[in-house]
Amino acid sequence: MPQHDPRFITSSRPVNQRTATRQARGEQPLKPTVRARLESTKARSRFGLPLAEQLGSAAPLPNRVAMSAWAVLGSMVCAVSVIGLFLAWLQLSWLFAGAGLLGLAAGTGLVVRDRLARAPTGLAMPIQPLLDAASLQNFDRLLDKIAAEVPEIVAAQLGDTKQLIVRICRQASRLSADENFTVADRMYVVESVRRYLPDSLQSYLLIPPEQRTVVGIDGQHTAAMVLGQQLTLIQTELKKCELKLTQAAAEDLLRQKRFLESKQS
Repeated sequence: MPQHDPRFITSSRPVNQRTATRQARGEQPLKPTVRARLESTKARSRFGLPLAEQLGSAAPLPNRVAMSAWAVLGSMVCAVSVIGLFLAWLQLSWLFAGAGLLGLAAGTGLVVRDRLARAPTGLAMPIQPLLDAASLQNFDRLLDKIAAEVPEIVAAQLGDTKQLIVRICRQASRLSADENFTVADRMYVVESVRRYLPDSLQSYLLIPPEQRTVVGIDGQHTAAMVLGQQLTLIQTELKKCELKLTQAAAEDLLRQKRFLESKQS
């Protein structure tokens, strides 16, 4: 039996209980359910923020127009006239009452005149956002579901397609359909999020995980490869829509250029 130096204190327990507990806790393996949950959360982060969060405020806000000098003057005249009518009622003065009524009519006329002058002309319909909230939320849930089921190359395609949709929707929310970006183009973007992409992803999920990387779909490609081809087709059409949107946005600039050229002597 070894002899201990009486000048030192010995113990069979760890010296630092705090660090010892941390080390012991770190050596414990994670439960399968916890590990699966962590892996799923990490996979979902590959696609960034959900579409519903990125496009929730994409709808154009109404433009605020400052009040003109006539509208301010009319409001002030109305306020003074109301005070005059109140004083006329207190003093039973027909003179104040008549002046107050005339001032109120004049102030109201100035305000109404300003409103009519600022009223929009034509029958232009307000521009609505491309995608509704239900379609965005359904697409986000499907992406969360498939995040851990697709290989890295397909996940990269989905991420690029998602960012392309965000750019198109943000730009389309400020423009109406014209000869460049037509109604058919708008409908393709809408249906891509509502039907085309979800149908492809759900069809991929129906294939057992162990069979998705095995050649057997058409004798030449795996399920992941076929899914990637479908994403490429959709992405190609969406890029065409984005180009048409750029042309539509530049139409006003080109129209101004033609106008200035026509004014040259």
